[in-house]
Amino acid sequence: WIICAFVLLGVQAMMTYLALGGIIPPDTMATGVAVMVSVVMIVLGLVIARARPNFFVGVRTPWTLSSDLSW
Repeated sequence: WIICAFVLLGVQAMMTYLALGGIIPPDTMATGVAVMVSVVMIVLGLVIARARPNFFVGVRTPWTLSSDLSW
């Protein structure tokens, strides 16, 4: 949740800067949002890859939880 909050905070900061009269080219703002989303995906990929079978992360069926191969 914290990662998503930081992404939204970054987008909000850019929008506030624009609303207060700052100048950000549209392609720069799009690049900033794309970079933030990419960082979120990378971090989530690293976290999920290291997760052990549990009921909070991943596909949570009895079959996947009982088999290390399917997890």
